[in-house]
Amino acid sequence: CFQRFSSGTDDDLLSLDASWPCVQSLAEELGIGELTERLFWRYVRRFDTTGDWHVSAEEFEQLFRLLLLAKLHEHQPTPFCRDMFISRRPGQPTDHYEAVRVIGQGAFAVVTKVRDKKSGVLRVMKTVDRELAMNSGVPFEVVMEEMDKLKALDHPSVLRLFEYYVDSKKLYLITDFLRYGDLLQVLIASHLQRTPLAETWVRGVFQPVCEGVSYIHSKGLMHKDLKLDNILLSSLDPPQPVVIDVGLAELFPLEDAESFRSEEYAGSVPTVAPEVIRRSFTCKCDVWSLGCCLFGLLCQKPTAFRRPDGGLEVYPYPFSPPDSSE
Repeated sequence: CFQRFSSGTDDDLLSLDASWPCVQSLAEELGIGELTERLFWRYVRRFDTTGDWHVSAEEFEQLFRLLLLAKLHEHQPTPFCRDMFISRRPGQPTDHYEAVRVIGQGAFAVVTKVRDKKSGVLRVMKTVDRELAMNSGVPFEVVMEEMDKLKALDHPSVLRLFEYYVDSKKLYLITDFLRYGDLLQVLIASHLQRTPLAETWVRGVFQPVCEGVSYIHSKGLMHKDLKLDNILLSSLDPPQPVVIDVGLAELFPLEDAESFRSEEYAGSVPTVAPEVIRRSFTCKCDVWSLGCCLFGLLCQKPTAFRRPDGGLEVYPYPFSPPDSSE
């Protein structure tokens, strides 16, 4: 086709005026329908690198491929999703955030409430120490997986990742600040005040939790550590719960969701499903954990005991609590 339309001129070049009829003819021969002339003239000048209003056979091939991609996009538009806009931010988090106070600490991570220096918006920064993670038996690649999982999730009842920073020693994840604490704290407060949670409030908080977990499953993830202290609140009235801590979440093939069975144990003893303990389970293990959480929210008289440090421990789940002396 290129040689046919370049006849009478240098066979190695095709004028831009002849390029459009050549594109139309080639599209007709291939049976792909009409291509857009407006896009042709937008793209063709990119390939006229010498400015002589001619393109070579190689340049014409690249141009035609670009037009085919544009045609494909008309029929199958690229779905925009949130993770396209979440990227590693250069510099250090202290360039953009100031620490307010530490609100949690684990074996290799510190959770800090921070304030955006420019907007004043409160966020949470989870700082993961590479060396401490390795010493705890957690490869840093596994830690990075949590960031990848958070990037893929975009639901009002699931924790959102805004940006992240990485240096030679640490990973910093910037997420939502959920000011009203977790459901276990709410339950303890109601227990101390001797005012059980109203069923209407529990229903209002539990439905979006189920919707959030359903969304996580739709992304091919099973959470594996659902419990009351992994469900936080961004508002109390009406309640807006947010599922957090996808660090233990496991990928599963959506097309084989019913038959795929995991053997990787993870979770918390009070809410872990029996099949997880047997190391043969599907994403339905999260449904068991949700049931334990619902039982806890509706429990009128949860078990309470003092920890060795003197703090109050409230155990609202349906099965016997672990030995408090351990």
